[in-house]
Amino acid sequence: MNKTNGNDTAYVVAEAKNVDGSWSLASEGLTKKEYFAAMAMQGIVGSALDADDLAGLWAKNAVKCAEALITALNESEQK
Repeated sequence: MNKTNGNDTAYVVAEAKNVDGSWSLASEGLTKKEYFAAMAMQGIVGSALDADDLAGLWAKNAVKCAEALITALNESEQK
């Protein structure tokens, strides 16, 4: 099994044929870590009752959640 790399793209990478016939990446989009962090932040912010001065804390916790998910995915693939 392959390990989950937080820096890999979260989406399928498509190649596009250019006018000159060469191929290039159409778009890589978000990394897995960025996507996981965004999903975690959505849950954190959605359940928050008081939004005063908490955005920085929410962002740091979302990144920690993303890193923990990547670690857990990699551990479960090793078993």
